[in-house]
Amino acid sequence: MLHDFKPADDGLDKAQRKAEIRRLRERLAAQQQSVMAAKLPVVVLVEGWDCAGKGHLINELISEMDPRFYRVAVYKRVPENEERYPFLRKFFEPLPENGKFLFMDTGWMEDCVYKYLRREITAEEYERRVDACNIFERQLRDNGYIVVKLFLHISREEQLSRIAELRENIDTEWRVTGDDLWQHKEYKAFRRAYGEFMEKTSVCGEWHVLDAGNRKKRLLAGFRAITEAIDNGLENGRCIGKAGKNDFPLLGTPSLRDADLTKSVAPEEYKAELKRLQEKLAALHNKIYRKRIPVVICYEGWDAAGKGGNIRRVVGLDIRLSRVGRRLQRNSLRSLHDFAPQSLIRIHPVAGRIGLFVLQIADNIVIIFGLRNRHESFQNQQIFASGLEAIGRPFSPRAAFGQFHRPAYIADGKLRPVDPAA
Repeated sequence: MLHDFKPADDGLDKAQRKAEIRRLRERLAAQQQSVMAAKLPVVVLVEGWDCAGKGHLINELISEMDPRFYRVAVYKRVPENEERYPFLRKFFEPLPENGKFLFMDTGWMEDCVYKYLRREITAEEYERRVDACNIFERQLRDNGYIVVKLFLHISREEQLSRIAELRENIDTEWRVTGDDLWQHKEYKAFRRAYGEFMEKTSVCGEWHVLDAGNRKKRLLAGFRAITEAIDNGLENGRCIGKAGKNDFPLLGTPSLRDADLTKSVAPEEYKAELKRLQEKLAALHNKIYRKRIPVVICYEGWDAAGKGGNIRRVVGLDIRLSRVGRRLQRNSLRSLHDFAPQSLIRIHPVAGRIGLFVLQIADNIVIIFGLRNRHESFQNQQIFASGLEAIGRPFSPRAAFGQFHRPAYIADGKLRPVDPAA
């Protein structure tokens, strides 16, 4: 894809190109208001060679935009042996709210290709991550995101010239890193890997390869790709995804109507078996931490079915290595993110730790779980707390059993919301 790349002639002279850039710059600023009105989130991924001008391009793109409604994310390369989260998690976290923009200075391509060529991951793991990138992009598309993927391409000679220019100036030599020099040395391997990655990840959206050897042409092509994608999104409306291929078949489960609710166990037998299983779970927890295996435990069920009580019995785990999460209402004013990004960000535990995730059942009820410890004993006495965030709903005693991480308060007979950051 890159080995035979030939820059397209835009058919414009210098003055015409400058005027077109000015027009598209104003066009993008105007589109920002339309995107806000239509509640369309926009992600602009800028990938490319080191020293190709990714940061400069982003600076130009946002120069006339309202800074309140966009964010720029820059990612540092983290060695694989230091990663403790799933590799895509860091790209989920900054996803924009409806009506806002995210500009990404490098992203999942860089993360996959670098670690593969550095032999930090195997070829099999690399292919799994490429598949994960396609799934990730499909999730963004199916949740209404406009995703624009740009790749800034320069020749090996141009890259060397820019590296030399930066190193000649004492104030800019710090910008050239060992990774930059290594990439230049392995230019052919990177060119092949970048091209193959783009070919494999064009399923849910095409890559726009920009001629970064010419600053004005690069900027014009970037503005065109983004404004055209936004125009298309505004014209066709928010994308509503269709169910994809089921690559994860599940075992059959009995219908709820067939569930046997008459089973019981003697209190003495219950206490003995509970203690045995808690000890077994604690031992397994130590093993998964050593092997760096993250675990997610999800709870669904009827209101008052005992999800909170079950969690309190499960968390005989080391509190330092586990976490309880919660999902806010989809229509909550506190969370304007779409369902998939919102949920996936919250449930990712660090490798080797356990996350317990409580899902929402009722339309306007959120079940919240928090953590705190008693002052007397941090390691031995852990208290799980739960409650209902039920603004405008009558207070019920069952809504506040246990203790809150940050105490909720009751006013006018109603339970007021706890701090969502708790």
